[in-house]
This record gives sequence, C-alpha cells and structure tokens, in this order.
Amino acid sequence: SNTTLLLLLLLLLPLLSPHRLVGQSCAINRVRCCPQQPGVVALWCDNGSVRLLDVNQQLQQLAAETEAGSKASNKVQVNPLQVHSHSTEGFAVDWSRAKAGRLATGDCKKHIHVWEPQEAGRWQVRTTMYQPCSTRRCAWSSDDACS
Repeated sequence: SNTTLLLLLLLLLPLLSPHRLVGQSCAINRVRCCPQQPGVVALWCDNGSVRLLDVNQQLQQLAAETEAGSKASNKVQVNPLQVHSHSTEGFAVDWSRAKAGRLATGDCKKHIHVWEPQEAGRWQVRTTMYQPCSTRRCAWSSDDACS
C-alpha cells in the first residue's frame, strides 16, 4: 500500500542521504532548532536535562558532502553549550521567534523555565513558574512579552 511504501521510504531516507548521528548519554524526548540560528538545537532528555548544542559545523559538513558527493563519518560527538536540569523529565520546548536565543522549557511537574541569552554563548535560566497541570507543550505569544 501507499502507507507502507511511504513508511519504508522514511526509514531508508537516512541511509540514502547524508546525515549525522549526534551521540547523547540519554534518550531524547524533543528536539527544537532556534529559528534565527538553525544550528543551535535544544534537546529535552529523559533524565530531566535540557541541552543546547551548536551543530553548525555538522550542518556545514553535510552541505559540503551534498555538493561534493563525499561522505564523512556519520557518528559525531557534540559537547553541549549549556545543560540545565529540571526536577523531572519533560516535553515542552519552544524558541521565541521575536527574540533570538530565548527559550522556554516545561516539565511533567508543572514547571516552566525561561532561558535568556547572555554574552559568550551562555543562557541565564529564569525563575521557575508553576502551571496548574503537567506541561507537554509551550508556545510564545506573537508579541513575546516576557518580563
């Protein structure tokens, strides 16, 4: 059927196209790229940590491979720019579209953390806010007023 063919194609796509496997010491719940800097990636891990990675070098290598037809190693190690731990695992993560580098993460114990970009590629994680229920999704408003 068409569904089976599509599923098979999706499973084989990483084998057919250049890709990278970025090793992590945890299972990943969610991945989100910063809209203003697509090479900056937030990973929500099952151990309660959120990791920010800079994968710009890997993106450049993939672009070069696509143009030149060469193929480098698929497995890479990328050290996090920053790691922040929630009290439990979570799933909610969203980058602001209005302010580059601003991030919100939410966990299963009703906590939302707001990450503000600082100098030298670091983030300050602001005071936790409590919600009435477990936070599975979060989204910035269009005006992104966060004080």
